[in-house]
Amino acid sequence: MLISVRAPVGDVNVAREDYCIGRGLAAINGNKVLNNWFLFYLLIFTKRRLEDSGTGSTFKSINKGVLQNFLIPLPPLPEQREIARMLQAIDARIEAEEKKKAALEALFKTLLHHLMTAKIRVKTLS
Repeated sequence: MLISVRAPVGDVNVAREDYCIGRGLAAINGNKVLNNWFLFYLLIFTKRRLEDSGTGSTFKSINKGVLQNFLIPLPPLPEQREIARMLQAIDARIEAEEKKKAALEALFKTLLHHLMTAKIRVKTLS
């Protein structure tokens, strides 16, 4: 798990490979009591709280101590997995609907173009 610790504070992403990270990112890994996907969604949910923990006059940042002392609810691991599974299913559904919407918008633009250039004619509208 990667989390932005400098402007903007709290943005998260899943690291699916090994990366070399710079000063603006921190890496967080789950363990035997913390599911990574549960942590991912929890950090998204608590982003505002992390931002509020930031300090700095030009741009906000948080340090290791803020992350280490950031209190989170920790249900049992099976419950974490179930919560994460449900949220992943919702994300998958949202992504599918967004792709469907994009396809319909592309179809609309294509049909509109064909109508406006007279490639397609409408004989009657009823």
